[in-house]
Amino acid sequence: PRFDDVRTRPHGAASWDRLATGCDTHPVGGDSVEQAGEDPDPESAESADFYDEIYSRKDYEGEATRVAALLRQRNPTAATLLDVACGTGRHLEHLTESFACEGIDINPALLEIAHRRCGDVTFTRADMTAFELGRTFDAVTCLFSAIGYARTVDRLDTAIEAMARHLEPG
Repeated sequence: PRFDDVRTRPHGAASWDRLATGCDTHPVGGDSVEQAGEDPDPESAESADFYDEIYSRKDYEGEATRVAALLRQRNPTAATLLDVACGTGRHLEHLTESFACEGIDINPALLEIAHRRCGDVTFTRADMTAFELGRTFDAVTCLFSAIGYARTVDRLDTAIEAMARHLEPG
């Protein structure tokens, strides 16, 4: 696969719970293994195969068009975009028409599907609360309620801080 692996281990979260809530990712521990939970649920990889089918009625193209328009209103010269918790890349599939995109997600099975869908996009396996890509972007998105998997105020703050670190000033 064409994605980088960041050292993190996910907390046990039922994959079907993740699918039912509409989130593209699940919570993970920080960089320290001591704070991390058990290995991912084995169904997690299997559920990735059904993810797009479950959400087949979702209007990813329309949502991506609206997101791109909102971004253009706020920053007409935006050229780069990072999609946090990108899942299977359905939004990125359309956002690449307007931006040079990258995506991160914790789930390697979802990233593999995203890579097959968007072969020119760089994907990184990473925790939304503890990632460091070493570069900034004109826009950072976290779509489809994925931020809800931060689950605590502290983790939400940490996720927002990580996203903000990757946002170009201005």
